[in-house]
Amino acid sequence: MEFHLNALSKKDRGFWPLFQDSRKSKEAPNGSKVMNVLVIEDELITALHLIESIKYLRPDYSVVKVIGSVDEASLFLKENQTIDLIFSDIHLSDGLSFMIFQEVEVKIPIIFCTAFDRYFMEAFNTYGIAYILKPFDSKKLKTCIEKFEGLVKNKSAEIQRLPKNIENLKFNTSSNSILIHQNEKIIPVLFEDIAIIWIDHGVVKLTTFDNRTFIPKKSLDDFEKLLNSKFYRINRQYIVQRRAVKDTSQYVSRKLLVNLHVKFAQKITIGKEKTPNFLKWLSSN
Repeated sequence: MEFHLNALSKKDRGFWPLFQDSRKSKEAPNGSKVMNVLVIEDELITALHLIESIKYLRPDYSVVKVIGSVDEASLFLKENQTIDLIFSDIHLSDGLSFMIFQEVEVKIPIIFCTAFDRYFMEAFNTYGIAYILKPFDSKKLKTCIEKFEGLVKNKSAEIQRLPKNIENLKFNTSSNSILIHQNEKIIPVLFEDIAIIWIDHGVVKLTTFDNRTFIPKKSLDDFEKLLNSKFYRINRQYIVQRRAVKDTSQYVSRKLLVNLHVKFAQKITIGKEKTPNFLKWLSSN
């Protein structure tokens, strides 16, 4: 499977055209049908990582196009229904990908790849067959592809809109890390390694217990929905993990000053209204 980075020059308008497979044959070397894949993803590094993973797991699959917006994906799918499988992010540059499948009737199996688990049920109101959380690895991706191939093998062309036995489906809907895009690298950071997430002059930053600082592409509201009860939203500016809290002390105006185990220059204070709830969280975690 070959593709060229030069084809991404139109990314600024939300459209990543023509990741064409070099083979013109409609059959794989083993005689089976080549599976045409559409990738809907608006982050370059994530898209390339997904394509390389597909290439590694299924060399005979052909990623025919990568699209980064709702509008362009809707237009493409209105004119192209020869795709066999769709990999789709949920948060795109101009909205949620569910808008695509509301506008265009698509009877193509969809594997959703996203950093959020709260859209699980919505995904299966489409032709979603699997839901995988970022950061994904080859093992998780392989499981999803094998599910798709099982449906093809059993000639299950008409994917049910919402499986009745959804509670029995073995999709991975838990995540324990976040991907940080730093220059040309993708760095996975475990949630358990995060000490504090805060806003610094409008920029969200993340500091780990080994005092590394990153700039994630998420808001504090996003993190609040992703993280478990080991984390506490102190105010609009800070989210701390329980293990990061060294102690607290009285501060002016009946506020609490929170001291951390990691190096942190700013003073973290909690207003008197939130103090009882914070102390309850502190004692129960």
